[in-house]
Amino acid sequence: MCLNGEKKIMKFEFVTSMHKPYFDHIGSVMIESWLEHWKDYDCKLVVYGEGFYHDFNSDKIVWRDWNDNCEKNYNKFKEKTKGPCLTFAKKGFAFLNAMKHSSGSRLIWVDADLLFFKKFPLDKFVELLPDNKLIAFFDQFYLQNPDYTLEEYTNKETRPGYGAESGFIIVNTSHKNYDEYVKEYDALYNSEKKHQLLTHWYDSEVVVIAARNFLSEVEDLSKHRIGNKTQTPLNRSWLSEYFSHQKAKSKYQYTKEELRKMCGLNHEKN
Repeated sequence: MCLNGEKKIMKFEFVTSMHKPYFDHIGSVMIESWLEHWKDYDCKLVVYGEGFYHDFNSDKIVWRDWNDNCEKNYNKFKEKTKGPCLTFAKKGFAFLNAMKHSSGSRLIWVDADLLFFKKFPLDKFVELLPDNKLIAFFDQFYLQNPDYTLEEYTNKETRPGYGAESGFIIVNTSHKNYDEYVKEYDALYNSEKKHQLLTHWYDSEVVVIAARNFLSEVEDLSKHRIGNKTQTPLNRSWLSEYFSHQKAKSKYQYTKEELRKMCGLNHEKN
């Protein structure tokens, strides 16, 4: 990529969060698989550990204490709601904190149950979010309107819903509207009242609603899907050759060693 005739240096900052039980089964495998398949690139993985620490002996891993960075605001949030959204909000507050402190050209959220299988060609990865776009995610708008037009997608007054498969998100930290997006994301969690477009305060809704004023600058990764009858378009796209989201029961039907073998981690683990 070029900027003013010079080669632009692209730095990737991945981010995730998890608690110890999750880490013990699949979270540690996710980190190992990322280290294995992204080792050749200028990037790092920021891990928000909820009350625990693990040393991977790698300068590519940055460990942050979720309790120190997120718990205070999360506890205030808990007073406003209840139910499953409280679990997903822990992820939301980690993502918010990461966006406020990112030093990368691209900030990439990856869920703790997203596993990497092989090296991703850098040029193809860069193309997932062009410089003129603010954010890329797997929007689920196609479930309601599979053949939507750009006009239908960007019309925030008439589109029927907001939601995404939020296990994989890319944000352009250099975009002119990045700071405004972070401000909107922050307000959706920290305002006194729930925004009228939110149903259950799920992070999968927040990530899209925060972009409601920038819909023309969203790169909908769901355009890469193969078919419309799926709630997990990432796993039904060409990207699944390189990584996939082990959702729901699928993450528990394999042992930790079986998960490691799926990722090509046959060497001695950390």
